[in-house]
Amino acid sequence: MTTDASSPPELYPRYCFHLSPTIGQFCHLRIRDVHALTSHPGYQGQQIFFYINHPIKWVRVSGMVVAIDEFEGRRVYTIDDSSGSTIECIANVPIPPKPGQKECDNDNEKHPLPVVDGDVDVGHILDIKGSVRVYRHTKQIQADKISHLRSTDQEVQFWEKSMKLRDEVLDRPWVLSSRELRRCRKDAEVQEKPRRTRLEKRTGLEKRTGLEKKEKQGSSPRAESYNPPLPKPPRKRETGLERKTKKPAGIVPVSGNFDALGL
Repeated sequence: MTTDASSPPELYPRYCFHLSPTIGQFCHLRIRDVHALTSHPGYQGQQIFFYINHPIKWVRVSGMVVAIDEFEGRRVYTIDDSSGSTIECIANVPIPPKPGQKECDNDNEKHPLPVVDGDVDVGHILDIKGSVRVYRHTKQIQADKISHLRSTDQEVQFWEKSMKLRDEVLDRPWVLSSRELRRCRKDAEVQEKPRRTRLEKRTGLEKRTGLEKKEKQGSSPRAESYNPPLPKPPRKRETGLERKTKKPAGIVPVSGNFDALGL
């Protein structure tokens, strides 16, 4: 796919990233280039940044340690590579247990510790691999591996790799052909179809199961055979006059002249 030189380069969907020469590797960058990485709304929270339109997640920088700051659970190394900028590299450290606590919680599992080849002090030259993150609108590097560069030859080799990546890849936009885009889109649809089908089946099953439960509850024998009792009418209270005038039960009044035998 060709692009107009005056228009900004196209940002490709994520399902095309496997064709990118930068997304799956630690890119050798100058610290100035790390700060020049841009972010876009569609990729926020994914720790994916862009150099022109090259997606970058993992970086590799080299420089001198000019400051070290200690915090609970992390150590911050400020690195200067003489490119005109410095950057903070975050290295997680073990969290000591609190007083009265036998073992520390799973904080060390939630925040993996980087691989470090030795003690680090101010003035050391480091090769740091990690991911880019933003803290208070400033880019940092979350370190995964920290190595010492112990000779000038190692430093020269690092800078040669950085210049090669910039000259051969980063300084020109990443361009895909229309055929490659169609193939990536088709592959993404094929991979998405089974997941969508499972989701639709699960959603339909949940709706059907919920309806059956409601029908079962509505037609239960207990609900059909249960008749609530009728309220009893209030009992009328009798006054004293009504009790006096009330005729005794079982006595039939008679009239006429009868003798002692009732004849």
